Amino acid sequence: MRLPRYEAGARALAFAALGLMIASCAGQRGPMGEAESKQLQDQSYAAARKCDVTYSPNDAKVAVARAKCHTEAWNILRPTMPYPEVLDKLIAKRIEIGQKVQNGEMTVAQASTAIEKARAEAATEEQQRRGAGPLGGISLFPSSQ
Repeated sequence: MRLPRYEAGARALAFAALGLMIASCAGQRGPMGEAESKQLQDQSYAAARKCDVTYSPNDAKVAVARAKCHTEAWNILRPTMPYPEVLDKLIAKRIEIGQKVQNGEMTVAQASTAIEKARAEAATEEQQRRGAGPLGGISLFPSSQ
């Protein structure tokens, strides 16, 4: 099933920002080179695409499985991330939201809004930690807005 246009755009924006972040810090990560970072990025993209095909964002019955699948895709990039604990918080929030959707406590639309809010909070935390750091204003967790 195809993603709604806004969700596909948001996902593309998020992965583009991740790619820029990886490219900008590839030389700063010590033994991890640009080629290895690119390989991890490609693996993460492929895993996320598989999640999108396997688990429809509009099917509340698979919300937790979808969140866990995307967690695995994001975790591929963990070695390239300057603040992996920020990612951990975002992952926990996404799983929590997925459980609420699956339990009927939240609609898919409400979940999308909550996930965007969680991404914005993660971006804010990342920016506060980074300050005027080497990533040059590129957020790891961009909002689609």
